[in-house]
Amino acid sequence: MSKLSDFITDQFWRILFGQKKGITGYRKGKTGSLSWGMFGGSLDIIGNGEMPEYSANMSNDIIISNAPWFAYLQRFSYAEIHDGVTSIGAGAFAGWKDLAFVCIRNSVIRIGNNAFWGCDSLTE
Repeated sequence: MSKLSDFITDQFWRILFGQKKGITGYRKGKTGSLSWGMFGGSLDIIGNGEMPEYSANMSNDIIISNAPWFAYLQRFSYAEIHDGVTSIGAGAFAGWKDLAFVCIRNSVIRIGNNAFWGCDSLTE
């Protein structure tokens, strides 16, 4: 990504999560060609292209994933996959027991294996 696109992505997160109003405490990062950010009860994934594949394994009856947001799963229950994201990677949300709602835009044309494995609170 260019410095300009990094700047625009950063401004998106600042506006989306209220940084212009002085609210702090959000987390953000990159995964493949996409960016992710979380604040409060929400995880947002933005960008153009496919989400990478992640591994998800069971250990002592607990599902563990190497998705970059996995360490923060206890903090949110909503995910939004924004326009431009074309796939949800394998194991992307595995083990997220409190995930209650996912907004998946029409640009997503593929959902990987076990992407929502163990998402017990997710309903149809």
